[in-house]
Amino acid sequence: MRLAILILLVAGANALQADCVSGGSRLSTPDEDKFEVQTKTALQNALAGTLPQGWKAGATPAIKAAGSYCTGDKNPIGMGYRASYENAAKKQAAFAKITPQTGSNPAEMKKITEEASFDTDVKIGLGVNSAYCGLNGSAVKKIDVPGAKLALRSTDTDNTGGKTTTTQVCIGNWQIAKTLPTTVEASPTFPAGGARTSIRNMTINIVAEADRADQLLKTMKLQDLESMVVK
Repeated sequence: MRLAILILLVAGANALQADCVSGGSRLSTPDEDKFEVQTKTALQNALAGTLPQGWKAGATPAIKAAGSYCTGDKNPIGMGYRASYENAAKKQAAFAKITPQTGSNPAEMKKITEEASFDTDVKIGLGVNSAYCGLNGSAVKKIDVPGAKLALRSTDTDNTGGKTTTTQVCIGNWQIAKTLPTTVEASPTFPAGGARTSIRNMTINIVAEADRADQLLKTMKLQDLESMVVK
């Protein structure tokens, strides 16, 4: 057992060092750990009240500090928090329509599948001190979100005709780096010598139908998130 634990620890350390291009890794400081836990807790609190009525939340990720960082990393600490919601009742109601007759009818099965997948799943990702904010695709467009440096939406269609709509909001210190018909990107501006334990930008990524994403943005505590960013 001790050998297995040692192997896992060494493998984890090697993986971290592989990610650290130069200088290897180091243990985090107490101040860094405190900052990360406090920030992730604030991100979690910002989502309080966003769960749509009748929906269920997925497993809540544990809030903990990373514990180690790349030795040469001087930028503010980057981190994230994720949440997922599901309208299981709507899915079950749609799938309950499957009978021997509808199950053998491709057109009916397509309608049932579309009903079960439309506005029944939400994925939210909140990022802090991110290195990138943007979207690409044939249908990317800018949308209006008060207080945001940039807000984008794009709907992609897969090979089966299924559609995925992504909304991304960039808050804080961002500079628009690229604006093309199919790509809009923003780059972060991290000041030289800025504190590791400071928030310079945030990103909000929502995978959901457009109307649902708009509703989530309205119920999310955006002002609390904006107030955390050092201008």
